[in-house]
Amino acid sequence: MTSVPVLDLHYRPRLPERTDYGIATIGCGGIVNYAHLPAYRAHGLRGISCYDINHEAAQSTAEQYAIPRVCESLDAVFQDAGVDICGDTYATFRFLGTEGVIKGIIGLLYDYPHGRADSLQRRSITTMPDIRFDARLERRWILDAFIGPMASLMEAIYTDGTPLTDAADNLRTLRSVYAAYRSAAEQRSIRFDEL
Repeated sequence: MTSVPVLDLHYRPRLPERTDYGIATIGCGGIVNYAHLPAYRAHGLRGISCYDINHEAAQSTAEQYAIPRVCESLDAVFQDAGVDICGDTYATFRFLGTEGVIKGIIGLLYDYPHGRADSLQRRSITTMPDIRFDARLERRWILDAFIGPMASLMEAIYTDGTPLTDAADNLRTLRSVYAAYRSAAEQRSIRFDEL
């Protein structure tokens, strides 16, 4: 049997010639210790300082990964002359579209699993381009996010309606993923009407 690749994806990171930048890590929780720093170590990257609001967590991370400096504050991180790159583990996201940008923070990763409220901002290049619109998101991911789908399903059953996250929505999500893969393969933007 012959295997034919559906997509020739360029998914592996390409490191530049220079990789000796001094990296400061902000946030020393599980994701840093089990994912970020082991990946940096495996690729020979140089962590030089770390900071966490829980100083003991920062000390433990520094010891485990031979990071020479534990910073006492965020200001100390930013004032460290040896720092070329600051990597935070807070879940930031940014969607750049043809008519603007949406960005935000998933607050779950601030002091996981307690977290903080998420943030969401929208800026349009066509409608009031000089104004940034901030959404008020006062709830937290855990526990609040888990009640949403169940409440929506219960409401749909009660009203004989459609839940907010239904099969059609899931298919749109898969369509987005497919568009992203195709975009990577063809190295161009893919519009949904092309799929």
